[in-house]
Amino acid sequence: MSMGKFIPVFNASQILGDLKKHDKEVLEKAVEIFKYSGEGFVNNSRNLRTYKDRTGNLRSSIGYMILVNRKRVQESFPGDKAVGKAEGRKEAARLTGTDKGIVIVGVAGMEYGRDVEARGYDVITGPGEQAQLVISELVGRL
Repeated sequence: MSMGKFIPVFNASQILGDLKKHDKEVLEKAVEIFKYSGEGFVNNSRNLRTYKDRTGNLRSSIGYMILVNRKRVQESFPGDKAVGKAEGRKEAARLTGTDKGIVIVGVAGMEYGRDVEARGYDVITGPGEQAQLVISELVGRL
């Protein structure tokens, strides 16, 4: 009994194209997960009432940036105080580093935010930890 010959109905470039398409879809889903987590981080942080924000700048400086291979693809600093928003963007940009892949940076950009937390008030720590858990859980499902 002789064995038949396999005749491919595809070529290597088709396989590579399918893999790239799959990678792009996974990347898009991951960015959506990071965005969802970032929005939760911002909402949870801004809704905390553990401290009195006298000027509104601290809450306005809370936001996030998402980068893919060092390129900014999404950001949100929804505060209504221009000074706070500008400081938040500046701090997030400073922290983005040079990491490749998908990176999310969540910040409270006003420099005194650290001092507020040091006094026992939660500015972003709790919501930041929640955001990390959300990312871990949802990325694990990809």
